[in-house]
Amino acid sequence: MSGRALITGATGSIGAALARRLLHDGWTVSVLTRAGSPQERLSPLRERLAVSIVDWAEPASIDRAIAQATPSVVFHLAGPP
Repeated sequence: MSGRALITGATGSIGAALARRLLHDGWTVSVLTRAGSPQERLSPLRERLAVSIVDWAEPASIDRAIAQATPSVVFHLAGPP
């Protein structure tokens, strides 16, 4: 199975592991992250990901990123820093 996935919280260990697995399985993966979030876990995947920096306090920013990603599934793993 494959499709288009959107992940929030992909800079965390669980989110990054999920992104790696989905890419391995042939999914197109987009991630939403906040400015200043550590990106080290995504570095090896960066060429294969669509990364959108969003302002979680600005709904229009999130709406635009979701509309651009056109996901078939969303994995919401983001939490407070």
